[in-house]
Amino acid sequence: GWVAQAFGRSLSAGAAALGSLLMVVALAWFSRGTSPRRRTQFADVAIYGFAAAGLLYVVQLWIRGSF
Repeated sequence: GWVAQAFGRSLSAGAAALGSLLMVVALAWFSRGTSPRRRTQFADVAIYGFAAAGLLYVVQLWIRGSF
């Protein structure tokens, strides 16, 4: 469905869709190993930093209508 639609639009969009899907699967595969019991403060700052960057992109999309 959506992968075929992405390839229908352009080759680069389809490749980006498949690449990001592959990246998510690879990260899920590697993260299934042992994990620390408690996250460090650096990990918390990194997670909240990425979340804030994502929110900024959404706000920019909402205000301008595009990036």
